[in-house]
Amino acid sequence: MKHLCRRLIPAVIATTMIAPSVVHAADEVLPFYFAPMGSYVFSDDGRGTKDGIGGTVALGAHLGRNFDLELLGSYIRFGSKDQQSSMSQGAGGLGANIYLFRTDAGSGLFIHGDVLGSSKTYYHYGLGYDLMVGKYFGIRAEGLIRNQQFEHHEPQVNIGLRIPFGSNPPKQALPAPPPPPPPVEVVAVEAPAPPPPPPPCTPPEAGQPISLDGCKKGDNIVLRGVNFEFDKAVLTPNATVLLDQVSEALTRRPDIKVEIGGHTDAKGTVKYNKKLSDARAASVRTYLMTKGVSADRMTSVGYGKIVAIASNDTDEGRALNRRVELTVTDSNPEAGAVESLQPGAPPEITPGADSAPADVVPAAAIAASAAPVAAASAKATVSIIDYEYSPKTVNVVAGGTVTWTNNDRVTHTVTFEGEDIKIKQGESYTKSYPAAGTFAYKCGIHPTMFGTVVAVAP
Repeated sequence: MKHLCRRLIPAVIATTMIAPSVVHAADEVLPFYFAPMGSYVFSDDGRGTKDGIGGTVALGAHLGRNFDLELLGSYIRFGSKDQQSSMSQGAGGLGANIYLFRTDAGSGLFIHGDVLGSSKTYYHYGLGYDLMVGKYFGIRAEGLIRNQQFEHHEPQVNIGLRIPFGSNPPKQALPAPPPPPPPVEVVAVEAPAPPPPPPPCTPPEAGQPISLDGCKKGDNIVLRGVNFEFDKAVLTPNATVLLDQVSEALTRRPDIKVEIGGHTDAKGTVKYNKKLSDARAASVRTYLMTKGVSADRMTSVGYGKIVAIASNDTDEGRALNRRVELTVTDSNPEAGAVESLQPGAPPEITPGADSAPADVVPAAAIAASAAPVAAASAKATVSIIDYEYSPKTVNVVAGGTVTWTNNDRVTHTVTFEGEDIKIKQGESYTKSYPAAGTFAYKCGIHPTMFGTVVAVAP
């Protein structure tokens, strides 16, 4: 017993030193307690005695919200069945309570276990309950199994008091919250008005000039009024007036590229209509080039009769299907300024534009082409192919002749001053030059085609 006490005393001292520091901040249970209890043991039949009566005393430390450590002492006296002798057992040791639940005041159900020793070793384990009546007083009850060196397993009941004492460290006051920031003065700021949306890309109303302002990649405009002579790719006078407006619109929008699409009605074969629409689309592109629109900004394609927008069963529907369309294939408005011109104002060239307006037949080109390129002969030939006169300049002796042969896919004309000679595909035309001089000519259908005849005195 003395040996056991020497081991228990340091543990008790350490417990009393650390108990106040481990109490949970929100725990109101005092750090120490004293628990005197009466004990009753139901004697094992193998003991050969009557039930035991005695007492148990616990000196405990509250180490956590759900954990108490105790120093225990116990004394039990067992009565003799033959009324001649009795048996007394006293022991001391350590125990622990683990609470399954517990209130802030300390009430709760716990699991108890301890080891006590004297001449023999005793183990107690079971359940207990603390019922706190106030902060400094409570009732404690336990139902345990008393095990004496594994020889006897006897039920034991302890009922008594729980008397807390000591004091918890003062709670640290929480710092006062900082004062609220001063209210922020909210000043309503009127949002700037959004920029106006760009104008829609729509065909012009009757009598209004054509405009490409607002047009972007993928937009399409049908050029109503761009018509041709019957069964030809020759533009009508009214068509050239409208195309002049188209060239001005393209000049104001140097950032866009377009496709010129030709369409026909359903009369005739697919091959015939494809060829005719190709020629008409190319004729529009050629005319726009003479007005200063760069060739690399335009492509032309004929769709024939395959893309109808109306019924081909009526004259009105067929008229709608015979059309020229302008489709924007590329656009980048930031690449150049878009300027709107006043009606009747001459076209302006936007900085960065691809090309500048040019005459129908550039004078510089004619002057350059006037230089002789070959020796004069009595006869000269010119081939018309790929929308070009080849060669552009020919030399003949005065009194000689020049023959033009149309090797192209469409009809062309050789236009002299006051004279228009139409040459169909595969046909030829011969003209004599009796006097010396320089004679310029062009194609009456495709104005970008021009050439020069130089008649040299013999």
